[in-house]
Amino acid sequence: MAKNRKTPKYLIQTEEPKVRGAIQEPKLPPSDRVLWCFKYLETGHKTFRIDQLPKDFGNILLVRLQKYGAMAFREFIPNNSLNSHLADIERIEAHGGFRGAPEELWHERPWQFSIQNKMRAVGFLIGTVFHIVWIDINHKFDSSK
Repeated sequence: MAKNRKTPKYLIQTEEPKVRGAIQEPKLPPSDRVLWCFKYLETGHKTFRIDQLPKDFGNILLVRLQKYGAMAFREFIPNNSLNSHLADIERIEAHGGFRGAPEELWHERPWQFSIQNKMRAVGFLIGTVFHIVWIDINHKFDSSK
């Protein structure tokens, strides 16, 4: 005889799911954690090229994202010890803007945070999702540094 198990609240559909083609987006619980998105990562940017990243960068990045992702969102922004802060929109435009993202998103809470030493991730926040657009290995984005 099967046990009577409760369905978790986040799996209960309270509204019609959004449909993209034949794929339905799942209804997810709201997050109070930072989530990461690489959809708009510009791999061939003239200043922030990913082929110039150190060989161990993948390990460094994953450890850092795991650490930051375990924090409450309110702890992530702003945070002096993480160098997590708003990015200067004029500097973003000076580097050509976030060309990989739709232009209407360029001004959507531009943000940067420290990965390691001078290495920074630059992108934008929509809700609690950080969209990483550039990986700046030598802190070239912030020309005052």
